[in-house]
Amino acid sequence: PTDTPTPTSTFTATNTPTDTATPIPCYTLTLAGNPSSGGAFSWTPSNCSGGRYIEGTVAQITAIASSGYYRFLNWSGDASGTANPVSVTMNADKTVTANFEQSTFGDVPFDHSLYRYIQAVYNGGYTAGCSNSPLLYCPDQILNRAQSAVFVLRGQYGAAYAAPATRGTFGDDWAQGSWGEKWAEGMWASSLTSGCNTNPLLYCPWQNQTRAEASVFYLRIKYGASYSPPAGTGAVFADVTNPGVWYAKWVEQAYADGLLPSCGTDGATGKPLFCPNDQLNRGWAAYMMVQAKNLTLP
Repeated sequence: PTDTPTPTSTFTATNTPTDTATPIPCYTLTLAGNPSSGGAFSWTPSNCSGGRYIEGTVAQITAIASSGYYRFLNWSGDASGTANPVSVTMNADKTVTANFEQSTFGDVPFDHSLYRYIQAVYNGGYTAGCSNSPLLYCPDQILNRAQSAVFVLRGQYGAAYAAPATRGTFGDDWAQGSWGEKWAEGMWASSLTSGCNTNPLLYCPWQNQTRAEASVFYLRIKYGASYSPPAGTGAVFADVTNPGVWYAKWVEQAYADGLLPSCGTDGATGKPLFCPNDQLNRGWAAYMMVQAKNLTLP
C-alpha cells in the first residue's frame, strides 16, 4: 500500500478584487435676470443628468434683453463684467445673474433714433417728460411756443430756473393754459423773444413751433440772448433761396452749427433741404438742446 498525503492546511479566498470607477462630480447652473422681466438666456447645453454640468465644463451664457426697453448691463453672482456672452467654469454649483437696465421713458426705447439726446436732456434736469405716471416723454408730440419756452429758459439758465410772475406783457388768451404765461414773460425778460406780433404784442403760446423759430431760440441758448447770426446767403438750402427772408440767416447758422440736420435732399440740385416751416417735435427739441448746450450723451 502506498501512503496518501493528508493536507495539513487549506487556503480559502475571502475577497475577490473588482474595478470600481469614482463618479465624476456634476454641478448645477442657476440663471436669474434682474429684473426678471429684463430678458432671457441662451446657454451651453448640460452634459450631465438632471440638467447639470460635468466638473470642469465651461458653460457659455448669453443674456438676451427684452424688446427695446431693456438692455444688458452687467453680470453678478458667479460671473462679473460686461462681456456678453460670458464663460463660467463649472467646478461647483453656480448662480449667475444678468443685470438689465430699463429705459427711463416708457415711450423712448433704447433703439429710438433720438434716445441718447432725450436721455441727456432728462439727465441734465431740462425736462421731466410729458407724463409722470407712467413716465413718458412724448417724443413725437409737436411743441407749441409755450412748451418751447420751458425748454429754452431751462436751457439758458439751468434746470433750477423759476419763471417770473406774470405782468400782463402779452395780450394772448391764456385760458388754454395759464401756466404758460409766466414762461412767455421769462422769454421776454431774457430778450429771447420779441413775440409773434408787435401791435398788439402777442406771444402766440399755442402756435406750434417751426424749425425756423427753433433755430432762433437754440442759437441764442448757445451764444446768448443778444446773438444775431451773419447775413443769410440763400445758397445753402434748395428751399431757402431768398437771403432776405427773416429766417434765412438763422437756419443757415443752425445748420452750420449742427443744431439741426437737413430734412432731406433736393433731387434736382443735390442741395440739402431745411423745411423751415415744418413743425418741431419734442424729440428734435432734445437734440437741439444737447447740441446747443454741448451736453454729454449717455
